[in-house]
Amino acid sequence: MPVSPFSPSTTRLAAVLASLMVALASVSALSTALAQDAPLPTVEPVEPFLSAPLAMAEVGPRSAVLEVTTTIDLACAVVFGPDDGFGGLALDQQMGAGAHQDHRVILTDLEPDTEYLFRLQGSAPDGRLLASEVQAFRTPPEQADERFGPRVEGLQALAASSTFASGFAAENAVDGDGGSEWSSRGDGDDAWLEIGLPGSTRLSGVGVWTRTMATSARIERFVIRTDDGATFGPFELPDANGLHRFEVDATTSAFRLEVVDSTGGNTGLVELEAYRAP
Repeated sequence: MPVSPFSPSTTRLAAVLASLMVALASVSALSTALAQDAPLPTVEPVEPFLSAPLAMAEVGPRSAVLEVTTTIDLACAVVFGPDDGFGGLALDQQMGAGAHQDHRVILTDLEPDTEYLFRLQGSAPDGRLLASEVQAFRTPPEQADERFGPRVEGLQALAASSTFASGFAAENAVDGDGGSEWSSRGDGDDAWLEIGLPGSTRLSGVGVWTRTMATSARIERFVIRTDDGATFGPFELPDANGLHRFEVDATTSAFRLEVVDSTGGNTGLVELEAYRAP
């Protein structure tokens, strides 16, 4: 398998742009009110504009996913933390970073077996500011899986089938940050990502977290091909709500994840991990 150079890029551009979109929507509302000598906007409850009660779709030891549909267009974010001082901010993962109705927010860097408080916040195109009641969830304890050894550090994204934009660069898949993603540019079932290991490594498995959008971009099945041509899989991904582990018994210095089946569109990965043999 040839090793391909991959030039660095700004991995958090999409998150920064999303944050700016939410902030600019709020600033626009304030500027309009000031220019018209009107009262400043108040914060409205978001609950009347939710299609279902607010609840985490998936909670793991170190991450949680909030999926919510609103009946009006909103640019959304979630503040979260161990108390009502919050301290954490997670942004809507959907592309475009503008106001829309199907939202997916991933909370990362959580501690296992810990209670967290969170609040959904948003801004509508007409300048209205909305927020939910503060709610709580608890992360489960972290459980060791004896099939896998320690995580391999220093993975490199050597090449990818394509990249949607600099904010969705291939190295996002191996940066250890569930708030960033690699996205292909519409590759669907033809998407692939080539990973370099720090030298020849005996692997016991891989961990895969697929990205997703409202109706597309989710990887459903994939294979792993090593640099000597060995193939493992196809493996089935049950959902896009976190990292799923799959056994791979191989000694290699590089491997490629290739999509077999997907829901099409801008397929890609939130995270990809490799594990040393115990």
